[in-house]
Amino acid sequence: MEVAFFFVIGWIIFSHIVAEVLPHLFQLLGMLIRFLCLCIWEILQLLGKIAAFVGKYGFRAARWTCSQSWLFLIILLDEWRHGPAAEEAEEELFEDEEGEEDQRQAAYDAALALLGLKEPFELADLKRVYRQAMKREHTDVGGTKEAAAGLNAARDLVMEARGWK
Repeated sequence: MEVAFFFVIGWIIFSHIVAEVLPHLFQLLGMLIRFLCLCIWEILQLLGKIAAFVGKYGFRAARWTCSQSWLFLIILLDEWRHGPAAEEAEEELFEDEEGEEDQRQAAYDAALALLGLKEPFELADLKRVYRQAMKREHTDVGGTKEAAAGLNAARDLVMEARGWK
């Protein structure tokens, strides 16, 4: 009799715990699965945008140096930030079969934007703007290595494009 009594009490406690806790566990599991699906969806969308960008501009980052790859990342992030409307508006600019000149121009424009320069400018202007930007972004004053490397790459690209290097 005592065994049956403890069995019944145990069963009541177990069923109460299952009735109270199990729905919350299933709800938590559902939320976790939903979160993982959203993460996978966002990653797939980002990969699709990267593939579209590479298809549109070509993948020159493999031929670029590490510092020039930083510019590729800046261009990619700028393209992602502007979204599909800007992609359609700029599509006419990049329809050449050559495409390499357009890629150089896009990298040049991104370098100018990073440095904060506008055409026309002289070598002295480039040096002045570069020094000001480095004073803000250098690692000694709290900047990051990546930002400083990006500025160096942007300066080098502009100087090379202008024939100053």
